[in-house]
Amino acid sequence: MKPRGMFRLTVLLISALATNFVYAEAKSIRLCMPRGHEDLLNMAMLVARDKGLFKQEGVDVKIELLKHVNASPEGSDGFVLSKAGPVLPFNTEDWSITKMMFSKQSECDIAVSPAAGMLAMEKTDFSTLKPLYLTAYGTDYDTHLVVNSDSDIKSGADLKGKVVRIGQVPTHIALYNYLKKNNVEMSDVTLQFKLASNFASEALASGHIDAAMTYVPTMPMMLASGKVRVLEQNIISKYVMPRTPNAMLFTSSKFAKENPKTLAKFKKAVGGTMVYINKNPAAVLESATNFFNNKHPNWQGWKADPIQIERATAFMGKLTLENFDDPATLRQIQKQMSDYQDLLLSMGYLTKKVDMSPWFAATTKQAAL
Repeated sequence: MKPRGMFRLTVLLISALATNFVYAEAKSIRLCMPRGHEDLLNMAMLVARDKGLFKQEGVDVKIELLKHVNASPEGSDGFVLSKAGPVLPFNTEDWSITKMMFSKQSECDIAVSPAAGMLAMEKTDFSTLKPLYLTAYGTDYDTHLVVNSDSDIKSGADLKGKVVRIGQVPTHIALYNYLKKNNVEMSDVTLQFKLASNFASEALASGHIDAAMTYVPTMPMMLASGKVRVLEQNIISKYVMPRTPNAMLFTSSKFAKENPKTLAKFKKAVGGTMVYINKNPAAVLESATNFFNNKHPNWQGWKADPIQIERATAFMGKLTLENFDDPATLRQIQKQMSDYQDLLLSMGYLTKKVDMSPWFAATTKQAAL
């Protein structure tokens, strides 16, 4: 055979081998979550583990809680000082998770991170990540601003000079706009960032704080205790956006490419978990109780008995997932994320809009047709 013919044959063989190459899929998934970020999606992952819903789909998931891997959001001047005042330090955990997933040396296969944490990565190539699901605060899933049941605070105007416990960025914006509506400046209140959700009930009862916003599952447990009163309902959907992007479940593009079957099993398990917890909301509270008692034995305010857990289910709300693989949903997600970025820009949380177009290429292409 002539050299030229041999060369062509070699090229064809290499091409065929590359086309048929099959990656050895991962035997287990390392799922990373921020240790200090309380969120219904985080808790849903604990339910999937505790109730064997991951194993039921034939996928081995190991949940790891990370804290302060890197406390600075690379390439961003945002999330430091906004119109609403200084931004809480708890966001460092969100940045850590997101930055780790963007890194080529990431040891996480899949991660949960608040949407705001994703947007803090201003100089990052979003094509390196594959988003799976988004959750948003809406009419079924929100949180409230509460005070102690015997508090003399009757309206937002009464918060002037008071101490208010808040959490992540959406609660920060919500409080800012709520106070503004009541003619109170953010500088007129003392913001308590560092108080973990689990301490909120005790802190209200002792007078260390005057009002609080927490997340699921702490908020349902607080409401079920009978020791708090709602000052303002659904404060995020009212004072931020009707559907405010909340938490994201995502993986790396590399992991998705190399583990399609494993990822499909994982996604099926997550979808099944959402159905399960919406039918059995007490499971979230049970997993949360075990989580807080086992991981944080010194934390107070979470000594829930079965009766309180049962009462709390009435305040749980419903968790829905927005799937990035669904073209119709993708269009909705794209608008939500764009609007959210515009809001964060206007408030001073971000210095520029990040390019998330790689995530929405299919939607953009379809719109052009």
